[in-house]
Amino acid sequence: MRRDEKEVLEQAATLLWTKEIGPDEFLRRTRGVWRTMSAGIYARYRRRLPEWVERDDVDQVLMMNALKYVRRWRFDKGATISTFVGFCCLHRT
Repeated sequence: MRRDEKEVLEQAATLLWTKEIGPDEFLRRTRGVWRTMSAGIYARYRRRLPEWVERDDVDQVLMMNALKYVRRWRFDKGATISTFVGFCCLHRT
């Protein structure tokens, strides 16, 4: 994840976690992060995926996971919210 994408994710995830924005706004702000991440995942695992799976499907799973893991992040665990969410999304998709 590039530095600018990490900053965008950090800010949006923090706002979502504190309930200052809703899920729709979070996904709108972080759309570029998921597009970049899905491109890498799709390119790497395309041959292992079922024929009907497209890059947009990977985008959707990433975004659903992001919403799930923002809510699971805890500030006392040591990792920043963007690191936690990015790692979980990448490794759970």
